[in-house]
Amino acid sequence: MESITQLVEKIKQSRPGLTASTLNTYQTRLKKLSTLIKSPDLTLLKDMEVPIVIKILDENALSQSMKGNLLTVILVLADILEFDKDKIDLYKKEKVKNQVKYMTKQQEQKKNIKEDENWVNINDLKKIPDYWKRKFQKSTKDKKINSLKWLVASLYMTGNYLPPERGNIYIKMKYSKTKPDDDEFNYFVDGNKKELFLNDFKTVKALGKKVFKIPKNSKILKALNAYRLYNTSEYLLINPKNNKPFTSPRFTEFLQTVFEPTGKKVSSVLLRKIFISDFYKDDKSLKTRKKIADKMLHSSDVAQSIYEKK
Repeated sequence: MESITQLVEKIKQSRPGLTASTLNTYQTRLKKLSTLIKSPDLTLLKDMEVPIVIKILDENALSQSMKGNLLTVILVLADILEFDKDKIDLYKKEKVKNQVKYMTKQQEQKKNIKEDENWVNINDLKKIPDYWKRKFQKSTKDKKINSLKWLVASLYMTGNYLPPERGNIYIKMKYSKTKPDDDEFNYFVDGNKKELFLNDFKTVKALGKKVFKIPKNSKILKALNAYRLYNTSEYLLINPKNNKPFTSPRFTEFLQTVFEPTGKKVSSVLLRKIFISDFYKDDKSLKTRKKIADKMLHSSDVAQSIYEKK
């Protein structure tokens, strides 16, 4: 038998890049899993039949999100405890099946109550960059914060060449005039070529690092030029309250102020759902679906659910 603390330590050793926060999340989910199988010994999973484990998860009325999280934890345990390959394959198939259901619900706009209250027509969201552009141009004060809101709105509402990304993509993104030498951070390169270099994001291990081209006529660039008059730091965005990079909670709060003119509280997660729902209101070719899934940095199993949508 190995304790949960010992298992977390093994996860840490096998994945040295994990943050303390992520390890705490693993510990919480291992405890949840332990409760569900009614044993403190999670090594028992190695000998348990996969259908029995799946049945336990299904009988406990878990959300598809939580079920997916627990399946991810099981797959991590399968790696460090060396489960049989056949069992690993069965868990992977179940995870894909679960995420297909999750994405299908998103695409059908089955929103929770909070999302339903804050849902915004995408055409209204697309007006927000110009709203802050006018504020910036007409106002003689608050130039810095209005230019920042203009830029953030533009990053999220530009077009299919850059659909809404997760908020943590931008919070510590660096600004550079030249192609970066390191691959530790995310970069907005504002040189002869305008590109996003994405090296640090949720699904990077599955998808690999990404480079997205920004068209030279992109509205993002006008907003960026305006904002760089007030932000000469190495970071693309800085919190105007302390002139430091945003933390995730502060960026979420700021993003809500950016889209406040819609009268709703809009998060990056909701922006992504609204974009996907609008994108799929008409049939799209397989090639187009793959292209958007790639740009939204979906993992392969989530992307598969998008590709297979009829």
